[in-house]
Amino acid sequence: MSDGAAFRRLAALGLLLALVPLVFTGIVLPPFWIVSALAAGVALWRRWAMELSNAVMNGLAIVFVVVVLIAGGWRVGPLRPLGQLLVLLAAVRVLMVGNRRSFVAALIPTGLVWILAVASSTHVTLILYLAV
Repeated sequence: MSDGAAFRRLAALGLLLALVPLVFTGIVLPPFWIVSALAAGVALWRRWAMELSNAVMNGLAIVFVVVVLIAGGWRVGPLRPLGQLLVLLAAVRVLMVGNRRSFVAALIPTGLVWILAVASSTHVTLILYLAV
C-alpha cells in the first residue's frame, strides 16, 4: 500500500468516526451525512486520489451552497447550514487525499465535523462514543 493510500484510508476512517454522533443528532440532515459516509467509503475502496481543478472545486462550492440553501438555509439557525457545508467539504477533502499535505488539509474539516457532532449531541449514547 502506498503512502497516499494509507493517508486516504486514515482520513476516511476519521471521517466515518466523526460522522457517528451525527446519526443521533438532528443538526445535519441525513442526506448530507449519508453522502459524506459514501464518499468515505469510496475513499477506502479506491487506490488513487481524486484530483480536481480549482474551477471544478469552485463549481462544487456553489452547488453545495445552493443545495444547503434549498434544504433549509438560515431558517433553522446558523449551525445546521454551516454543519451541512462542513460535512460536504470534509467529504470532498477526504476523496482528494493523495499525500501527507492533502491528508493534513483533510484533517481540518474532519476535525471540525467531529467537534460539531460532539458539541451538538445531547443523546445519552454520546457517553458510550466518548468512552471508546
